[in-house]
Amino acid sequence: MKRNIKLVLIILSIGIFSSCKNGSSEAKLDGAWELRHVKGIQVANADPNFPKGNGNILKFNAGKLEHYAEGKLLTTEEYTLKEEKKKINDTEAQYTLVFKNNNPEKHIALTDGKLILFDGEIAADGTESTYEKL
Repeated sequence: MKRNIKLVLIILSIGIFSSCKNGSSEAKLDGAWELRHVKGIQVANADPNFPKGNGNILKFNAGKLEHYAEGKLLTTEEYTLKEEKKKINDTEAQYTLVFKNNNPEKHIALTDGKLILFDGEIAADGTESTYEKL
């Protein structure tokens, strides 16, 4: 009987710790992020850098993503965050955004108050957008 109780406690502990880990990833992502730089698919003579206050914002909140351009809401999507490491454009993405409306998955990297959103690979006409947390 004691062995069964210990086994149940170990399984519960593993479940609690793994759910806390997912929560902390989501907590790091939650909030508003403003676009600062785009790499790939460059337009001639267009600056790939974006100043503060440009209004190109991603807002993450508990599985909901709102995308703003020039301060106006463009889209709202529901997503789940999956921990998944993948090397893209010489950077390691740690997470995948899986959208509930069947839009293509997006890979992201979170480092030092920055969010990098990968839309494909640059070599295949993809983009790499860097956002700063507001």
